[in-house]
Amino acid sequence: MRRFTGYKRSLAALVVAMLSMAMGVGFIVPLLPVYAEEMGASGAWIGFILATGPHHLFILRTLQGICSAMIGPVARAYAGEISPSHKEGEVMGTLNMGFFAGFSAGPLVGGLTADRFGFNVPFVVMALFSAASYLLIRAYLPEQTVSGARAPGFSSEIMLESLRLYRHRLVTGAVLLRGSVGIGHGIFSTLMPLVGQLVLGLSSSQVGFVITARSVTAAALQPQGGKLADNFNRRWVALITSLMIPIGFLAIPYVAHFAHLVAAGILIGVGFGTSVPSAEAMAVERGREYGMGRIMGLNEMTRSLTMAVGSIIGGVAMDILGPVNAHVLAAGLSVFGLGVAMWLLRGYRPSNLQPARRC
Repeated sequence: MRRFTGYKRSLAALVVAMLSMAMGVGFIVPLLPVYAEEMGASGAWIGFILATGPHHLFILRTLQGICSAMIGPVARAYAGEISPSHKEGEVMGTLNMGFFAGFSAGPLVGGLTADRFGFNVPFVVMALFSAASYLLIRAYLPEQTVSGARAPGFSSEIMLESLRLYRHRLVTGAVLLRGSVGIGHGIFSTLMPLVGQLVLGLSSSQVGFVITARSVTAAALQPQGGKLADNFNRRWVALITSLMIPIGFLAIPYVAHFAHLVAAGILIGVGFGTSVPSAEAMAVERGREYGMGRIMGLNEMTRSLTMAVGSIIGGVAMDILGPVNAHVLAAGLSVFGLGVAMWLLRGYRPSNLQPARRC
């Protein structure tokens, strides 16, 4: 299989673009739940806002979701194609470091901006960062034809062929592993701002700091998580590290101060940072077999759907259990999804522990 030359330069362009895009999106993360709460939305409606969005927020969230759905799989498929054999974890971890770094800076700056200028300004800044990411891609990322492939055009048959890949157990296990992390992400994004502001009485900037602490931790650990994925069995690395996420959820009912919530967020960030590279490295392995774009598309679709489901379940659980105890349900769902993924990945043979192939 042909590999692109100068992959580090292309990877650097992808990282900077992902950082810019994620920072723009991260601006509004600590604001939407509280903004909706002030408008009289129930917990269930808040979950829908973070998944799709009711009323006049529908257009904003829908357009944002469409754009993110286009960017994510293409960037990750590009990175997967240029990654050398046995370095899939390092490459995907480096790419995700840009995403998590942008997502970590965005909420803090967004919260501070909202405290200083009100809720409208962060949305404008988000649009500017999205435009900046487009300009970076346009200027620095070279055109490439993946693995010598020729685009056959869009058709319903192509979509059906991609969905049929779910019939392969290892494919489903690899993408569901990423989804089990995504459902926890969705619930955390829905409930944590409400716990911070409605239960602990924190400001928008403090809520943004908690999200930033989690995301900075996740970003900083992406390269180390990639090294773990490249040197050990990726299935077991993903299992052990992902368990830190539900442990962090279980700690939230016991938080009483701002520092406690920050500590729980950091623990969840450790789980995100060390587990995601292994999950995406396994997706790259399947992509080389079935098509990188299709696998990354399924990976992103599963992650997005589980985040949406997590947001909705988190909102409904908040109405029934309250924003604090709903995190116990979040922990249970994360463990269940992780268990199903591990069962599907039984018999997985990591390519990074096999002799390197010459390409």
